[in-house]
Amino acid sequence: MERPHNRFTYLLIVLIAYFLILPMISDKNLQFPIISCVFLGLLLFAYQPFVRAGEQMAFLFFLALAVIIPQIIYKGDFFVQYNYHHLTVSMIFNIIFIGASVIILAKELFAIKKVAVEAIYGGICVYILLGIFFGFIYSLIYHFDLDAFSVAVMNEKDLFYFSFMTLLTVGYGDVTPVDSVVRGFAGLEALTGQMFLAVFISRLVGLYVAHEMKD
Repeated sequence: MERPHNRFTYLLIVLIAYFLILPMISDKNLQFPIISCVFLGLLLFAYQPFVRAGEQMAFLFFLALAVIIPQIIYKGDFFVQYNYHHLTVSMIFNIIFIGASVIILAKELFAIKKVAVEAIYGGICVYILLGIFFGFIYSLIYHFDLDAFSVAVMNEKDLFYFSFMTLLTVGYGDVTPVDSVVRGFAGLEALTGQMFLAVFISRLVGLYVAHEMKD
């Protein structure tokens, strides 16, 4: 019989590998469709144990296609006159895909009834996906406003770095939001990250106490 925590183990490996490989990718190739295809494909495979309804998996697959196809058009220079908008569409669906992933995994995480490795791995996965989710939001804002951040020359990797520093409430200050919209999302991300940790840890403690009292 498969151990329960194996459901989150593969997903955690995919997310960690993504962050190990991301710094090695040159900026000019960051939006190349192959990268998105591999990452989204691995995520869809990792989501299979959590998606019980075929409609949910079909919805995630549709979102993944909505991310990839505009990138292919953008990189292939098809319909050059409107090429800028294709990348925008891809970013929007990327945000929706990761957002839907967070909701699905969070529901599975908080449905766990006992303290186990599965719960710990699941909490880490959701926390990482929250950072990715806000990173894509910052990318979309920067796509429209190059002056939204204090740094003159930025790329997507810098925005993910900013996202996770905000989520962790580290705040080095090397990258700071200038635009009011970005500041709003940064505050929301910091609040979400701390609330998630507080609720998640409280639930683990509650489950452990309930288990001890039962025994």
